[in-house]
Formats: sequence, C-alpha cells, structure tokens
Amino acid sequence: MVANPSVLMSSDPYKALELINKKFTQVIPNKIEEFKKSIEKYENHKSNFNLIEAIISGSVFNGYQIIDEETASWVTKQQKYLAEQLDSFSLVYSDTSSEGIQFVAIVQPQMGNSSKNYREAIGQLRGDEKEMDVLSDIGFEEPDHYFAVDILAKDLLDIHEQIEITDMYLTVEGGERIPYIKEKNESKGLQKVLSMYNREVNASSLMKKNDWNLYLFKDPIVVPETIVIEVKGMSEKTKKINLKRTAF
Repeated sequence: MVANPSVLMSSDPYKALELINKKFTQVIPNKIEEFKKSIEKYENHKSNFNLIEAIISGSVFNGYQIIDEETASWVTKQQKYLAEQLDSFSLVYSDTSSEGIQFVAIVQPQMGNSSKNYREAIGQLRGDEKEMDVLSDIGFEEPDHYFAVDILAKDLLDIHEQIEITDMYLTVEGGERIPYIKEKNESKGLQKVLSMYNREVNASSLMKKNDWNLYLFKDPIVVPETIVIEVKGMSEKTKKINLKRTAF
C-alpha cells in the first residue's frame, strides 16, 4: 500500500521522520535475513558477483541504526569481513540514506587496473553484459572523454514520490570535487555510442526511481574516492550520501 502523497510531501519534518522510522522498522527484519542469506551465498560460492551483492545488501544498515546492540555488532563485523574481501579495483560504490534510498553506482573502468576481473559480475549487477563496454566507450569518445557513472536509486521503503538530487559530485584525492554534467550533450560521437547501446544520459535533477540512471562527469583521471549525492529530503532539507567503493 502506497502512503498518502500529502503525508510524504508534508512540510512537517516530524511526521515524515515518524513515517520513515515506522517503515524502516517494518522492513529491517527482512533485510537482516536477506543479508544473512547473501553472506551464506558468498561463502558457498566466492564469486565477485556474490561478494558485491552481499556488500550492497549490508549497506542497507548504514541508513538505519535503530537495531538491537547484538545485531548491530554482528552487522558491523560482517560488513568489515566483506569489505576485506573486496578487490581494490572494484567498480561498484553503494550506500543507503537515512530515508531509505539505496544507491548503487557502477563507475567507468580505468585503464591499467584489474576491472576486467569484474566484467561478468558488473554485467549481472546491471542486467546487461555490455555494461563495461558502454561506460568505457563513453570515456574514449573524443573530444569530451567523459567519466560515466551508472546509478541505481532504490526506494527501499516505498515512500518517495520522486528522487530529486540537489547536487552530485565525485571526490578525488586532494579534496577536488567534480560535479555531474547538467547540460544535455548533443555531440555526434556521444550520441552514436548511446544509440549503439540503446542508452540515454540523465542530465536532470530527477532520478528514475528503482531504475538505472546514466550520469556524466568530467574525467577525474584517477579513480574517485567517493560519489557524493545530495538528495532533497523529507525529514530534512537535504540528505548527503557518500557512496564508497567498499560501501562502508
């Protein structure tokens, strides 16, 4: 059942926070079970995809802290264990906001790293075996050489009418911020790549909910430390979510 939109968009932050906490309380038991099963799946078959899937499953608890101490300790321990298994060249970043929006991002592979080891896993995660080719080809397209990031925005609580970002940028070593491209690019080279893979770039502030959104950034040259997404919140004016490679 979808909550009343008038409640969701209410100017009363206390009502919004009450709704968020209520929904989180309802879904957390299932999320704990899902996390346990994803860890078991990884232990039984230590593939890159199963590891990434388990890490993403565990990132849910970054957004919601109200669980008993024993469970919280177990979650933290498992998150740390999974993070230690992750290759330093993983292309997946994820985190969950305190309002129940889970972001999963796949970044453009860089030359000289071992991202080829993740090709199959990235294809499974995105549901498109050519995902790494899409992101790579965008990066090689002259003269822009954009850095492409594919972002999944999941409304775990099913309470958000829309997901509106107020800002988004990459951070790199040294503290530099690289904002996303807000203008639509009509260059023939880029359009040819997008057409070949049947993709489109999202240059707007509205993310498609429960779907993938392809965004472009100026090439940071180096692998980003974090992907920072600032979202228009329900209980607060703005929510800042820092997506990291290990998700924790």
